[in-house]
Amino acid sequence: MKHCSCNCHEAQRKQADPTALGIISFSISTVVLALLSLGIVTDNSTVICGWGFFMGGLCQFVAGMWDFARGNNFGGCAFSVYGAFWFTTGVNFLPVAGISDAYTDGTYMKATGISTFAWVILNAIFSYAAWRTQPKTTFITFFLLFLSLVFLSVAQLFGVEVCFKICGVVQIFAAAVGLYVSTVMLSTPETVSDELSVITDKV
Repeated sequence: MKHCSCNCHEAQRKQADPTALGIISFSISTVVLALLSLGIVTDNSTVICGWGFFMGGLCQFVAGMWDFARGNNFGGCAFSVYGAFWFTTGVNFLPVAGISDAYTDGTYMKATGISTFAWVILNAIFSYAAWRTQPKTTFITFFLLFLSLVFLSVAQLFGVEVCFKICGVVQIFAAAVGLYVSTVMLSTPETVSDELSVITDKV
């Protein structure tokens, strides 16, 4: 009888949880987006490009693909979609793309508002799914993001300037919750990562 020469410990090696990576990427990128919404970043909004392509886009997309491989459908969908969102945002702010120059005066913001409203619908779906299946902090994060996009779409579609400010403030809160969750995950040993739901549900 032949003995298996494979290393059983290697076969049973536990995969790392990419959720912390995805949430950190989401939270830090959201802070940058909030600064733009609040009008703090105005002189050179192309600073969003680097964040969009790498921190917000690449990191979240990789985390999403990793979550799919681990069988986490919610995390896979959420991180992958938001990674794509940030890739798109980066392209929109890229001067060489010339996207804003392709529109006449006043129409670019409305076109952006329409796409933002589509994200409002998507975030409503994610918020509902998070409420049904995820820890409370995850639901709070998605709900705050949903609210921020509602205000952002109103500001873009109807030119209500104060909604930009409200959007920025709500985004700061969403990022803060996300940073709290990622801190908990990074401070929890990987061997007891299943306790995340218990820890975050106490909030």
